[in-house]
Amino acid sequence: MGLALMAEPPRVGAPRRTIDKRWFILAVLGSFCVYLLPLLSVHITMPWGVALWMEVFRYAEDRGAAWLALDIGFAALVQLAAGGLIYWTVRRWHWGRGLLLVALVPVFLAVVNAGYLYGIPTLILVEREPGEAHGDWAVACAVADAEVAPMEYGPTATLESASEAWIVIEGERYGLLTPAGCTVRDLPISIFRTTVAQVIPGGGALYRTSDPQTGVESIFVLPPGGAPVPLEKPATDGYWHPILAADALAVAWISREPGQDGRGVGWSIHLRPIGAPEEPKIDLRMDRPASIELIAFDRLDGRFLARRNGKEIVTIDGDGRIAPEPQAPDIAIHPTQRYRKIGAGWVSWEIYRDRGRHRLVWSLPAGEGVHELPLGRGIGHVSVSPDGQMIAIGVGLNLSIGSVKDSVYVLRASDGVEIFRRFFPPYTRSRPAFLGNRYFALTTVEAGAISIEVLEVPGG
Repeated sequence: MGLALMAEPPRVGAPRRTIDKRWFILAVLGSFCVYLLPLLSVHITMPWGVALWMEVFRYAEDRGAAWLALDIGFAALVQLAAGGLIYWTVRRWHWGRGLLLVALVPVFLAVVNAGYLYGIPTLILVEREPGEAHGDWAVACAVADAEVAPMEYGPTATLESASEAWIVIEGERYGLLTPAGCTVRDLPISIFRTTVAQVIPGGGALYRTSDPQTGVESIFVLPPGGAPVPLEKPATDGYWHPILAADALAVAWISREPGQDGRGVGWSIHLRPIGAPEEPKIDLRMDRPASIELIAFDRLDGRFLARRNGKEIVTIDGDGRIAPEPQAPDIAIHPTQRYRKIGAGWVSWEIYRDRGRHRLVWSLPAGEGVHELPLGRGIGHVSVSPDGQMIAIGVGLNLSIGSVKDSVYVLRASDGVEIFRRFFPPYTRSRPAFLGNRYFALTTVEAGAISIEVLEVPGG
């Protein structure tokens, strides 16, 4: 028995699998077909290989090392998977394997588009939420089926000081909200085919409407507590962009005219009291050519607030002299796309930026600071308490990728510490609004129902 076992012949090992060079070369060559798969986007359709080539040899600096490495690594994995599948198919050919290879082409197409256009950009461009909801502020009152109106209040925080906010009621009419029991006063302006360009306390506004039949645009002034007054467009101005005085008793606009002897361009400010003839124009005194945009004016002090060359905030006096506004951001280092003047201070922020995080900067009596949003978010609206102690920010996704929630949060101006935050479903676009120093309004969505909550500010 023992001898028989000893005499048993040795086991023969499993046959070694060798790579067939002919099929291997065919698989390698075939794997490059993945770069012919089209990238399907709303802007352009092109082969994936062309996009990668441009990324590596033309836009590598814009992409950055991390993004470039992820894209190249992803391309290598997709090509390796395709090559392996081709080799498996052709080495031992069977019609079933061939059909499977063809059936997987749409899968590769979906993987390439999802990974290259959405997956990798989301990893690079959209950061995680910075924290959780906090700040249990008591609800003073609420307004059902209403939302804080999507409009800018202009460069001065007058509505916050008046404890007012414009709202949209039932999606079809404007109202003016005050915090005393959530009192709402209807305003005689339809939201349809209407653009509210400027608002002032008491329900005053300057707005534009377009005729549904002809498309002709008309401009109106709504005095506080009064009826709309139409404005007649000057015959000499093609594009007319008037602004409303702080007391709603006049409008002003700026026009360009040929300079002396027909050389260059001259700039003038025109002032027209409501219901009265136009007053003499004010010729601007400019040391160098520049574009000027009026953004606010007060008839009492005779000063105009303007934006020079799209960035710098300047003042213009009654003689047309232009001077930098002392309470304004430094255009060399600060964002200036949106600007609010609050007493002896200011707040400015970005609504668009090519690269990097969106920023908000402030210089207020309570303190100075810079706040950066996580990547992938944009600032929808900013409201500052009249005493300059708190800054509220409405934030939402500013890209077509990612699934981060909208949020509203409040920063303490003295040190930039966040003292309140609420999250909302994506694209809620909740807009915060201080109603004086004691109350704070925001749009909420719960179980599909929209409403405005007015919260009591602790210590306000």
